[in-house]
Amino acid sequence: MGLADYLRKILHSKALVSRTDEGNIILREKDVMEIRVTKTPPTVVAINMQRIGSFSGVNNGEWTKKCDYLLVCEDEKSCFAIFIDLKKTIRGDGEPEEQLRWSLPIYRYLCAIYAVHSDCEFKRFGTTVRKFIIGEKYHERFDKQPVRPQPGAVQKETYKGTEVHTYVGPRIPFDLLLRGANGT
Repeated sequence: MGLADYLRKILHSKALVSRTDEGNIILREKDVMEIRVTKTPPTVVAINMQRIGSFSGVNNGEWTKKCDYLLVCEDEKSCFAIFIDLKKTIRGDGEPEEQLRWSLPIYRYLCAIYAVHSDCEFKRFGTTVRKFIIGEKYHERFDKQPVRPQPGAVQKETYKGTEVHTYVGPRIPFDLLLRGANGT
């Protein structure tokens, strides 16, 4: 059993996001926005990070931040963890980047549970991590880029040593999440 299948088994059903009959995954921020991830392979597990909960013994603070969704997929050669934070308006204020940054320990915890269960160390092929901020529009003062980003194009910046991709639009193809802004 691979990691994605194992996560489907151990996570509560309310934390999992189902695929539609058309092969899409709909990511929602309640009463705010909805993004459709299209052409999603059936092997992808989509996790609503807000429904995972948090460690009850940890005080509230930056260490309890987390992104909205985590998509995990793997094949014989690779594993991908795609962290997604939804923002109606992308402002460039650093908040979603911090939420993405603080979500990685949750993924590592889930991998550790899988490793203990399968009596192995989860280093089979390493994981490619992608971090995405997806929104409906850019704030009118969002001017980090020399040219204003166009909706539907993936932008990339570095935040505290990691790549963060930004995308504006109501739908995004799954393969674009895998490739990111650099296309690899």
